[in-house]
Amino acid sequence: ELLPLVPDVLESMEQFQLLAVDDVDLFAGHGEWEEALFHLYNRVMALGGTLLFSAGASPGGVPWVLPDLATRLAAGPVFRLQPLEEDDLVTLLIERANERGLKLGGDVARFMVLRSERAPAALIQRLATLDRVALARQRALTIPFVKDVFGW
Repeated sequence: ELLPLVPDVLESMEQFQLLAVDDVDLFAGHGEWEEALFHLYNRVMALGGTLLFSAGASPGGVPWVLPDLATRLAAGPVFRLQPLEEDDLVTLLIERANERGLKLGGDVARFMVLRSERAPAALIQRLATLDRVALARQRALTIPFVKDVFGW
């Protein structure tokens, strides 16, 4: 969303205590943008703010024009996120259900994972739907109930 704009859009962003820039690797090869990000990083750090960057690759794996930007981006912790496996998605659903005060059995959670889009956000949205419908119908979260709600 930022790339079509001018890099000056980053001016004064250091006023925020927390600043997140998604897909920062898309700025690679755009010298003016890289320089603007470099200076933004320095201003935020000077004021004691916090920066969060996301990218499709580690800072060292991006072809930056400005090597100092790569150094800055690698200065903090760098995490590589992996897609959740089936068992992890089941665990996620069960934990989120518990947070909502719902009892979701492992068999029902696995049933949902096997039939739904396997993106965490999609599964959590389905859980929210089940929460609303179960409350309205005063029903427990069972496989037949899940089948009925989602037409599976």
